[in-house]
Amino acid sequence: MFYGSRRLSRCRLLGGHNCRQRRVAAIHDLSGFGRCSLTVALPIISAMGMQCCPLPTALLSNHTGYPSYSFLELTEEMGRFTEEWAKLDLRFDGIYSGFLGSSDQIHRVEEFLKNFHHSKCLYVCDPVLGDHGKAYATCGPDLWEGMRNLVRQADVITPNLTEVFLMTGEPYDPDISVQRLIPLIRNLTEDRPIYVAVTGIE
Repeated sequence: MFYGSRRLSRCRLLGGHNCRQRRVAAIHDLSGFGRCSLTVALPIISAMGMQCCPLPTALLSNHTGYPSYSFLELTEEMGRFTEEWAKLDLRFDGIYSGFLGSSDQIHRVEEFLKNFHHSKCLYVCDPVLGDHGKAYATCGPDLWEGMRNLVRQADVITPNLTEVFLMTGEPYDPDISVQRLIPLIRNLTEDRPIYVAVTGIE
């Protein structure tokens, strides 16, 4: 309550409604066990002083790096979230998309972007598809291609090395040089002015 009261006073001093807390929509899965996805995004975004609004893509008992896991895809519910948030006329300062449960969810994310992505909203796409040269069990070629389409709509992308190869259709090469990697990134982004951070390079 103290934080809220102090914030209200500051907002009045700074001109009322313009002092809105920044808001980020996080489109990702929720894994009950394993430090990943929404269980990590929620506290980090909140600690940065922003309101994190989760839009879950799937519910998992634990992440897919384990030999077995339960998996509930939430494709239809993603559409309902978008509709209800549009009714509320919500505005986001950032959109962050990550793990998608199926290629059908690509269209759900695109619908969300049409409703909420604007010139002052930063879209960060983490194309979660695989690691260590292999695709995750839930990620097939249809999802690779769909994720490539999402990447082209983003302002910032953060693929790991495996995901760069999956989306460009090139054979995995963990020892690729920066000079050879740059043309792949340009092909992936179609030379759009996108900020790219490739992770997983040893």
